[in-house]
Amino acid sequence: MSGGSVNRRTLAKGAAWAAPVLVLSSQAPVFAASPVPCPAVPTPTGWTMTTSGSPGSTTTGGYGWTSTAPYSFSEVQDAASRKTFTVTTTTSVGVTAGVTYTINTNVTFNYGSNNANTSKPQTCSLVMGGTTIFSYTTGSSPLTTPYSAVPVSGTYQATSTGLVALTFTFAVQAPGSGGNDDVTVTLPTFSNCVAT
Repeated sequence: MSGGSVNRRTLAKGAAWAAPVLVLSSQAPVFAASPVPCPAVPTPTGWTMTTSGSPGSTTTGGYGWTSTAPYSFSEVQDAASRKTFTVTTTTSVGVTAGVTYTINTNVTFNYGSNNANTSKPQTCSLVMGGTTIFSYTTGSSPLTTPYSAVPVSGTYQATSTGLVALTFTFAVQAPGSGGNDDVTVTLPTFSNCVAT
């Protein structure tokens, strides 16, 4: 340096020290979802079953869980003439507040007496802790193809910790001349359980 002039190197060093620094963080935000273990759904011995309404004669079918794995519940009982019939099967599952649970099952149906023209529909629903996971009527989307398993998934957000009811309901309409549609569901499973 001579006579009070500033050379380029000195100026560049000063500028580097004076420049503001922006620091970026790559930490996950506090509200990010964290996977947690999913609960196991009880086998059929851990489910209760109730009926209401008027079932048809015992020769028109039946209802209940299979006794061996893979477990499923079938409702093939017709309602009595000009009557309705409902079957409900329920269990309890432990949940934790703040966790979202994805529940999965498969639903299959067939027309009563294998005849779409004379059979009457049946409605099947799954409710968890008061939240409807699904409610489908046979012959309507997505249950439009007999003997074709339809995968169904839904979510439940736990607002408190404890046991909640997991309930399938099968509502059978007054039958047509060919009886009622038949419905089978697989034992539900949980996946993608995350705390938010």
